Amino acid sequence: MCSETVHSPGRPYSVPACVEEAPGQKRKRKGATKLQDFHQWCLATYADHADGRRPRRKGPSFADMEVLYWTHVKEQLETLRKLQRREVAKRWLPRAEEGLWPVEEDRLEDSLQELGAAADDFLEPEEYAEPDGAKLGEAADLEAEAMPASLSYEELVRRNVELFITTSQKFVQETELSQRVRDWEDSIQPLLQEQEQHMPFDIHIYGDQMVSRFSQLNQWCPFATLVAGQPAFEVCRAMLASLQLANDHTVEITQQPGLEAAVDTMSLRLLTHQRAHKRFQTYAAPSMAQP
Repeated sequence: MCSETVHSPGRPYSVPACVEEAPGQKRKRKGATKLQDFHQWCLATYADHADGRRPRRKGPSFADMEVLYWTHVKEQLETLRKLQRREVAKRWLPRAEEGLWPVEEDRLEDSLQELGAAADDFLEPEEYAEPDGAKLGEAADLEAEAMPASLSYEELVRRNVELFITTSQKFVQETELSQRVRDWEDSIQPLLQEQEQHMPFDIHIYGDQMVSRFSQLNQWCPFATLVAGQPAFEVCRAMLASLQLANDHTVEITQQPGLEAAVDTMSLRLLTHQRAHKRFQTYAAPSMAQP
């Protein structure tokens, strides 16, 4: 009877105090532990010590960690090689559209940043150094992989030769032009300096000087005699002044026939001592004259 009464269904029983949990004292269940990134843990454990007394070259002391570490480093180096191939491809194909590797672009950039820290913290210079031959071979492989597949060796050589010839011709032309300009500047600079020392050219003053050299009117006088002993630039100025005097009917010019002979046989004859520009100053038109 007693056992049936105790175990009858639906009847509540009180929980002993030693078993019942008090309100507010319930234990929180711990969630699943998130695995820490191995690379970050390795950096924090072996590379980020403040004292810096632990040598980096020793690294992890377990074989499994060695395998994980070097696998990660190889992945980072492979990522760096891919980025190098991309840079080489841009150099060979300057007009190529952006986004040649759209799927891996973000991943490669992130991996490159991680590789910079990893290489600085783990790789010693002597460990990472490679033979010169290996570097040259690897660079050649990178350039070869970056070449477009549609270009054959002959086409590539022909294109590079044409580009070289075009660049060389442009360089030669610019060099010759610059040399000619430099020679011209060297030759003209002394003449300009000499020209700066000459007095300004006034055709009326030189005309008065030419008129004063005639002894009398209507007498022919060779031009070479009038300018004897004068420097070349003075002879040129006297020639221009003589042409202006002839235009004003102040002098008359004659020479022997023949172009070459006429240069040295030019003679002048003075017609009047009154200069044309002075006559114009006192000139009065007939219509203005008083009756």
